[in-house]
Amino acid sequence: HDRIVEAPVREHAFDDRRHQAHVVLGRRAQLLVVGIDREIAPAHELLGRLLVERAHLLAQSGGKEERDYVRGVAERLSREAATEFDAATRLAGEPPTEFVSLVAKAFRAMAARKESVALAFARKGIQLDPSRRGVEDLYWIVGAATKGDESVAAFSMALEIRPLHAVALVSRGVATRTGSMAAKLADYDRALSLAPDFERARYHRALARAASGARESALEDLGEALRVRDDYAFTWVMRGSCRRQMGAILPAIEDLRRAIHLEPRVAVFRTTLSGALSILGRDDEAQAALDRAAELDPTSPSLQVALGGPLYRAGSYAAALGHFDAALAVDPEMASALHVRALAREKLGDAAGCRADIDKAIALGNSSSWYVRARIRAKAGDLPGALEDLEGSMNVDADNLDAWSLRAGIRQKRGDEAGAIADLERLLDLAPADWSRRPEIEDRLAQLDRLKRKHG
Repeated sequence: HDRIVEAPVREHAFDDRRHQAHVVLGRRAQLLVVGIDREIAPAHELLGRLLVERAHLLAQSGGKEERDYVRGVAERLSREAATEFDAATRLAGEPPTEFVSLVAKAFRAMAARKESVALAFARKGIQLDPSRRGVEDLYWIVGAATKGDESVAAFSMALEIRPLHAVALVSRGVATRTGSMAAKLADYDRALSLAPDFERARYHRALARAASGARESALEDLGEALRVRDDYAFTWVMRGSCRRQMGAILPAIEDLRRAIHLEPRVAVFRTTLSGALSILGRDDEAQAALDRAAELDPTSPSLQVALGGPLYRAGSYAAALGHFDAALAVDPEMASALHVRALAREKLGDAAGCRADIDKAIALGNSSSWYVRARIRAKAGDLPGALEDLEGSMNVDADNLDAWSLRAGIRQKRGDEAGAIADLERLLDLAPADWSRRPEIEDRLAQLDRLKRKHG
């Protein structure tokens, strides 16, 4: 109770509770923060800010289908925040200074989802006094209301003033470009060192780790996120997807069914389940899941990618391209759709379109695209560029047999016989005993070994 009352004067003393409150938002937070005494205006104000921050972090989640899923939750949180701000105004009356008034107005505009208005109030408050305590919250507003480099810079300013701002750390991590994965992970690591139960930090770090190929670590984070909050369906889907990529298909199916139990009307969950069932040869169940997804949302980007996949594998590249185009018409930044459309365009002879799609997919964090671009560059004679992309591919997936084979070929062309031999030996170590290409690779290795001995 004392710490709540003193929060406006000694805000740093409230930081640890501030992060904890993100874990217990909702009814339990009202019990902890406001339920002590409903006549304390600062408690209502702080809870309103927490709700705004939570709504922003949810709204920044994943791809379009996940953002659509959380939009309703984020809007509800914003409405709850507005109610808390109204209570704070009723109890406290007019703010004591112009600066405090601008902070309150900025957060209340964010609660009303009027980001341009919030941005104007925040910038005016920063101009009044860019270094005073409390201005970090205005920098956070600027970061939340903008995008790209401007957003990252604003969150960085908030962190210069208050380094222990876990919410700003996660916000900056989400806003940082996918290519700066080390910077994203550093922000999530720091946030979790401050608040180990910060579920949004766990979730976003899991996404970043999975994109970097660290799936075991991603699974650990997802397990912790589910321990703290097990009702966010996309966490179950993310864990199911990680498990599927690691070959644990049955546990993946269990996770995906749990997500569907939580949210039975979300199409992407069923298309993901369909893919896992197909791996096990349970084709009737897979088709039923796909059919249900089509009933729920025929325009779902994930559904369109799932429908185009079998057509591509059957050699119907133009028909597959139609589905991939449909997916990207709904979600132009769906990295997996850009990746498969690049492959279809390559098969149809559209080299420029293929390269444009694969470049964008890499920029959006699709790790599988590194190998494809390496192959395209090698084919075009850009061997140094191909080697750079292969390094990116292998950093994410060190067991990609095709990547090891391609790099061995490039190294051989560049006269690096020792490097080529090392790659082929590693390839044979990784490959299963019954791999169909094993005789071919063994023959290549023998030829290289003879060549190396011949050259001394």
